[in-house]
Amino acid sequence: MSQPFPPPSDPYERRSDTTVPRPGISREDARRRRNRTEGLAGLFLVLFVMWYVTEHDLTNTEVVATFCVGGALLFVFLLLRALARAGGPRPGPSALLPPPVGPPPGWYIDPAGSGNHRWWDGTRWTEVLQPPR
Repeated sequence: MSQPFPPPSDPYERRSDTTVPRPGISREDARRRRNRTEGLAGLFLVLFVMWYVTEHDLTNTEVVATFCVGGALLFVFLLLRALARAGGPRPGPSALLPPPVGPPPGWYIDPAGSGNHRWWDGTRWTEVLQPPR
């Protein structure tokens, strides 16, 4: 029996799964397997509807009705899949910030004109000065 996840350390992290994958299977492999299984289930549904239409002598109205029922089942499948994934992991607030604009952190000529170098931390000038080399 699988063990439940520990509580998330990041309040922005949410999980749709409540169990840990089997030992020896990473979360990424479990996600890939789930995606493959869902894709095969959807393909099976489409092929089944196509087989059903070709094997039975249906009128045009019955063919349209069969495809409508198949489409409705596919819609329900995709809706349930989306709802199951809605609680999946979310990027933290730092992942939502735009990348920094401007020069990278480093020593630059002091913009105050002191003749020294001042440390730029990537967002603002610090009070740290260094004589030029």
